[in-house]
Amino acid sequence: MESSGNAAETAISALKARNLPIKRDEIEAAFSRGTTESYSHDQWVAEHLTGETLLSQEELQLYSKLEASGTLQTLLQNVSVDAVPVFQDRHIQDAIGSLRDSSVAIQKQTETLTLLSDALDKNLRVECERGQRRSRNTVSVRKTHESARQAIDVASGHLSHELGTKLANEVDTAAAEGKKMLASVTARLKEDDRTLAALEESLAVTRSAEGSIAAEQVDELCSALAEFLGEEIRGRLDRLYLEATQDSNSDAGHTVTDMETIVAALEEELDSLYPEIDVLASMATKQQFGEPIIQRLQQQDSRMRLVSHQRLERGLEAVMQMTATIADMTERLEVRESSYKTTQALLASYQSEIEVPKPKNKRSRRETMLRRSAGPSSLLLSSPMKGSSHGEDMPALESLLRRLGIPSEAAVQSQTQQAVLSDQKAHMLDGQHHFAVAADAPLAAELHATDCASQLLHSALHADSQFQASLSSRDQASRLAGLEKELGTLRRGMEGLKLDALYQDDRQHGRFIERWT
Repeated sequence: MESSGNAAETAISALKARNLPIKRDEIEAAFSRGTTESYSHDQWVAEHLTGETLLSQEELQLYSKLEASGTLQTLLQNVSVDAVPVFQDRHIQDAIGSLRDSSVAIQKQTETLTLLSDALDKNLRVECERGQRRSRNTVSVRKTHESARQAIDVASGHLSHELGTKLANEVDTAAAEGKKMLASVTARLKEDDRTLAALEESLAVTRSAEGSIAAEQVDELCSALAEFLGEEIRGRLDRLYLEATQDSNSDAGHTVTDMETIVAALEEELDSLYPEIDVLASMATKQQFGEPIIQRLQQQDSRMRLVSHQRLERGLEAVMQMTATIADMTERLEVRESSYKTTQALLASYQSEIEVPKPKNKRSRRETMLRRSAGPSSLLLSSPMKGSSHGEDMPALESLLRRLGIPSEAAVQSQTQQAVLSDQKAHMLDGQHHFAVAADAPLAAELHATDCASQLLHSALHADSQFQASLSSRDQASRLAGLEKELGTLRRGMEGLKLDALYQDDRQHGRFIERWT
């Protein structure tokens, strides 16, 4: 009964597959009677309703077309048994030889692909080991930098403590000596009134000149920074353009016309963006760096001017009060002589403290008289200039100014302005240096995944490319050159392979099958 059911299902499925009208009840009844007739039906179904005897849908459509066109009758009438060729041994030998040649070619191609896979695995292992070594080197360099930074912090702490102690001692000594010298320089201050006015004008001119020079330096550094920023933006746009070009080339769905359209659109967008890069970079640099620095310089200059005017007013009031009590010319001359001697002694002490070697040649009498007539005012003009050129002479300069009864902040203000300008200049130079290093370095570790992939493809697959990757190490460049040569050899070997033989039909095998079917 089970075999009858299978035969009935086979017959029903075959009729349904060919869209023939059926009566399921009659078919099941014919196969389920359990008689000799139903058994013969089962045998007939098993022999005739199989995949080898039944026509497929395509074969049935072709048979129907041949029958409808009348070609089938012509073919059946012209059938001749003699037209069928005799199956000979040489045909078998040819087929066996063709199969052997195909097997040898496939084996060679398999060996070549195996060698290629081994080479790629080796390159991947080398790249992994190189990354591990790079990570270890980075960790060691960071540890070295950290230890050096800690040592510098400790040394700077000790140095600042010693400098503070020495400055405190020098301030106390200068205050004590200034009180002693105050009575001896009172008469000289009236004659130095004009010198102080000239000094005020010279300081104002110097400050304005220094401010203009600093502003020009800020403009130059901002221009250089804007150029570097523009170059960085252009580099990123060029990289995006190359990525888009590579993506369009790797996409098999696009035609040549579509690729040319995409490339032209990208070039048009880049051409429209390039003129705006310099303007935007210049505006961003000025807003971020130039304007804050210039505002800070202007504020510092205005504060210095206000403090200078206040101090000069207080100094002039004190000078007028002290000069009003002097009436006798003889006493003034004696005070001038004593002031000159004291100034000479202070100058000798100042030169010994800063360890300035004396000139070998003798000065003329006119220069000596000019120095005598200048008095302490010449020290006010010369000492700040020396202190500005030699940072280590500032304690001696402050000591000399305090001995003359003049506040030391007048010299410290110029040093403060120089320190602010030096800090800003160092900051901008550091930024410029970092931009230059970033432009020269490959930046493989900091790039995105797409950038890393495109860089690896550029350095590994395009062995004959006209572009060269910028590497900071000669060892890496030499290893990469060897890897590119090996990949180029493998690439030429792959181009020589006939990969079509893996999936295309053999003509001899096809003729053999056609001959005996």
